[in-house]
Amino acid sequence: MDQQRIQRLESTRKALDELAGDIQHGQYPVAMLDDFKESVDHVRTIIWTMMSLEQERAGGTSESTFDVEQKLVEYRLRRSQKLLQQIQMDIDISEIEIHTPGIVEFQRTVGSLNGRLNRLLRSGG
Repeated sequence: MDQQRIQRLESTRKALDELAGDIQHGQYPVAMLDDFKESVDHVRTIIWTMMSLEQERAGGTSESTFDVEQKLVEYRLRRSQKLLQQIQMDIDISEIEIHTPGIVEFQRTVGSLNGRLNRLLRSGG
């Protein structure tokens, strides 16, 4: 691993340590903390998956890259579901309204995704 990547990981770790102290002593909105937690969980899952793959390779077990990718896909689906549930709640409590920047683009993306999911599920595979 090159020195730049090592330094980036180290500086990120230090920043997270400092942030943890700030969070313990500060007032942060729950929605902001929840969003941040989801991001941290996402990174943790990727790290765990990659470390597991490396350990299995070193130990001679045969988990394939496909299996790792499948785990990451499953995680992204779960994470997306949680984010969409949060967006639904934001709409219900009027945190997201008709004039919220990006709402039209979001609707298009969700509509496109819905169409693709319907085709996938209809096809049976």
